[in-house]
Amino acid sequence: MTKEEIRATFTHINSGINYLNHASLGPLSQKVTGRLHQYLMERSESRIMNYETLLESDSSARKKLGRLFNTSPDNFAWVDNVSNAMNILANSINFQERDRILLNDIEFPANVYPFINLRQKGVSVDFVKSENGVVSAENIINNITEKTKLVSVSFVQFLSGYRTDVQKVSDYCRSKGIIFAIDAIQGAGVIELDIASVRPHFLAGGTQKWLMGLQGLSYIYVDPEFLETMNPAYLGWFAVENMWDLLNYSTVPKTGAARLINGTLNVIGIAALDETLNLFNDYGIKNIERDVLKNTNYFRNLLEIKGFEVLTGKQSDEHLSGIVTFKIPDAKTVFGKLNANNIHCSLREGMLRFSPHFYNTEDEISAAVNYIESLKISG
Repeated sequence: MTKEEIRATFTHINSGINYLNHASLGPLSQKVTGRLHQYLMERSESRIMNYETLLESDSSARKKLGRLFNTSPDNFAWVDNVSNAMNILANSINFQERDRILLNDIEFPANVYPFINLRQKGVSVDFVKSENGVVSAENIINNITEKTKLVSVSFVQFLSGYRTDVQKVSDYCRSKGIIFAIDAIQGAGVIELDIASVRPHFLAGGTQKWLMGLQGLSYIYVDPEFLETMNPAYLGWFAVENMWDLLNYSTVPKTGAARLINGTLNVIGIAALDETLNLFNDYGIKNIERDVLKNTNYFRNLLEIKGFEVLTGKQSDEHLSGIVTFKIPDAKTVFGKLNANNIHCSLREGMLRFSPHFYNTEDEISAAVNYIESLKISG
């Protein structure tokens, strides 16, 4: 599909909505809403007991995730959100008292609370201090100690949009026998992340933002060798090999990451993801990254020309993403006026955060910046 054909599948564009807020929640395309309608009609009119639909959607969606991340579909499992994904990780490791975990001071809470909760077990949590929204690989590595057992970082920071060199961090952690985890929710579907190259031990992401699926569905990637060292705190019937031998109660786990799935899945969410992933794999993640970074650079340059201070300052493309955040006086009022004029962004920590996707245009970005500038002049 061409970009024009893709834009035609998003009905909000024709409704006059300038949607530049994919880091919060992505819109649903007509392809996805059609798939959802098909699922709902099936559950209400025809194949009501549609377990086969689950199997088909699950297999297809994991294959497409594997293609997107360059890894085996067997390395993925489903969970409801990234917070629970990170809790699965945090509570599957045999931490010892005085072990240390390394995070940073601008992480989204989903990548913080599961780990600071381990303080009750005597685990210490250290925080790398960011600099103007930057969480560099070098700064992370310099804060690792001989007691560090796990490092977790977002591929892309939710507030600043800074993209950490996860390859460098992973290589260092691997060399020191340290567990490395990635929260990929703000990068997946925007920036290529080759799992076969990066080799994290654990990765989690959601489907509702840049992937433009539904809330309530996230995915886990687990390195196969690391999986064998995990001791999950919870066990459910979906996790065992012979799950339909209902009265056997055998605890032999499934092969692959599926052993981390405890119970009934978000089937409609998986169906939506299966559909939306067609767009990403057909258009190509490299092409998406190219177009997203083009939009980001255009946005940042335009803001700087207009005199706005962009968080993180000047950065090379390798550290950029789809997120552009900048400081502005009375950001809350400006945010309200933007929404009232169908220009959608987010208010985060007293700043405006914009997150255009690959299908957004320079005209849409210019319209947002020009409107903000008009408020500045009139004010």
